[in-house]
Amino acid sequence: MAPAGVISRPSISVPSNDVHATRRHSGRGFPAVVATGCDQEYDRYLVPGDRLSATIVMEHMSEEKTTALGVGYFLTLRTDYRDQDGKPVGRMRFITLQYAPAQKAAATPERVNRPSPPQPGISQDTQFFWDGLKADKLLIQRCASCGLARHADTSLGRRTHGTCSPS
Repeated sequence: MAPAGVISRPSISVPSNDVHATRRHSGRGFPAVVATGCDQEYDRYLVPGDRLSATIVMEHMSEEKTTALGVGYFLTLRTDYRDQDGKPVGRMRFITLQYAPAQKAAATPERVNRPSPPQPGISQDTQFFWDGLKADKLLIQRCASCGLARHADTSLGRRTHGTCSPS
């Protein structure tokens, strides 16, 4: 709500029957949590010397939901911030999903039978190149006549003088 330097550490009072729902859910098979949203409202600017207090209330708990992450509950916690005179200065709603992670699906037939990527064509002209890669070396041919580098399966030297002699 304001830079940390202008407010003193807020005191937080938490009604024990509300916010501890997240702990209760983690003990009932919903151990994972992910933040899904946060909304903030401000009633006034804070000024140096303001002393804030915060009260956290569980505003809403959804019915059980099935999501891509797994089965769980959306919890909305509202934090109300008040100044030293008890006047509201703002509020924040924090929405989380407490869930039991979904089991990873078994490989589907289309994933299992997916064709492998095409393999490079290896010939007598390119064998040196592939052997070099296996030895962690990048080997490049050059034309013995003109010194021009060429890809292993082309004859770039032919453009300059009609023949290319790998060196």
